[in-house]
Amino acid sequence: MILQVNTYRSITELLDRKILFGGKCIRGFTAHKTNDPICEEADVFDNTIRTVVIDNDFIRENCTKGHDWAIIEVEQPFVFTDKVRPICLPLKNEKLQNILMIFGWGRQN
Repeated sequence: MILQVNTYRSITELLDRKILFGGKCIRGFTAHKTNDPICEEADVFDNTIRTVVIDNDFIRENCTKGHDWAIIEVEQPFVFTDKVRPICLPLKNEKLQNILMIFGWGRQN
């Protein structure tokens, strides 16, 4: 099931069955394929997707003008390892610097 939302909501907690992704990351999947040329094999955790929530503006703007996020809920809890672990999200009232670095997943071209 894919749900589309029109409004921003504060995400205070992502449970052990939900993950935050870039919207472009949910377009496809190739099992056991790594994007890193020095990796011999990908670290893959197979799971079943229960729901996907994406922003309506991402779809309406043909996936090109921002709103590039998705929350995916899976059936089984994640098993965290030295290679599979959550990343830190900024706090609600965190003061940001003038220059920010943005890291992403996937490729544009």
